[in-house]
Amino acid sequence: MSNPRQIDLSLQKFYKALVGTSVMVFGFLALWLAITDAVDPPYFNVAFTSSWVVSCLVVVAIMEYGRRRPQNAEATWGEAMMGAAVVFFLMFWIYGVMPHLFLSFADNELSWRQDRRLVGPTLPSWWAEGQGLLEWALPFNLDYRILRDILASGIYGAALAANIAMFSIWQRRDKPVAAPEVPKSKFGRPLVSSQVESNGFVDGI
Repeated sequence: MSNPRQIDLSLQKFYKALVGTSVMVFGFLALWLAITDAVDPPYFNVAFTSSWVVSCLVVVAIMEYGRRRPQNAEATWGEAMMGAAVVFFLMFWIYGVMPHLFLSFADNELSWRQDRRLVGPTLPSWWAEGQGLLEWALPFNLDYRILRDILASGIYGAALAANIAMFSIWQRRDKPVAAPEVPKSKFGRPLVSSQVESNGFVDGI
């Protein structure tokens, strides 16, 4: 059995973050649209959802290729050209196509425009009659275009974080996992015996 590498542990965390981000983005959209009755179920725009799925598939393909490729392997001319084309496509897709499709979805299907104010749930008449929660609590007007821009900025931020993480994982893909440091006494001897992992006992006890 080969020794575990840093990329194996890093990819486990990376994939968890990728799935978690996807669930958070689409879960928030579905919950918001269900509460506001903006569109009918299933609440997802085909173009934007497809662009997100394509981005995730390309990212996973690159990372799995990096898992199998040795770090000291020399790239041929064809491999270098193919790699440059894939990276260019991914950059163009996640920083250009995907945010554009989300903005089009928000503008056209959801009507998140400047003339629509974000007021929140209506408060009871004894509290603030005819006012929404956000309208009552905030000292300024909040419209749906601001919410649209915040979510679009979040897409850019998530893409940039994934971009940096992919660079880091790729560069360290062949490094072995560091062995855990065994605690030592003040005399330099290990405090835990070699049998601790199997029976849970410590020397001297």
